[in-house]
Amino acid sequence: MPNQSEPGTNPKATNPANDIPLYCSARFSSYTFREITSGTDICARISKDKPTNYYLLHWSRERSSECVPISEECAILLLRGLAVMPDTLAGMEFVNILHHLPDYFHNKKRSSDVVYILEDTECGEYFEYFRQPPELLHNNDR
Repeated sequence: MPNQSEPGTNPKATNPANDIPLYCSARFSSYTFREITSGTDICARISKDKPTNYYLLHWSRERSSECVPISEECAILLLRGLAVMPDTLAGMEFVNILHHLPDYFHNKKRSSDVVYILEDTECGEYFEYFRQPPELLHNNDR
């Protein structure tokens, strides 16, 4: 498993020699113009002579990061769902996906089908991590 971050440290404090980001959630809100305090990334762990492992990295400024292993199929479904949403498309690391998850580009289903597939698979629960509403300003924050 990747190294876990200490509270208040960089949530991407995984091993850069072995851990490759496939999707990085936003660190800054274009709605509030403030730093986002938590999110979920999708990463691949590359090891010599071992199959590639995929995982979700739940990061937060307030607590330690948590890694959740997922299957390659789940990673592909999640990434395809994120690629069709305007708020998450910017976090896609397509060069890393091409090199470390080439099946993402093979037999690609229509984008409109991906969201429905995600809800009916083991990945459906994970997709909820990426459906968070935007952080909006409250009346007292203006």
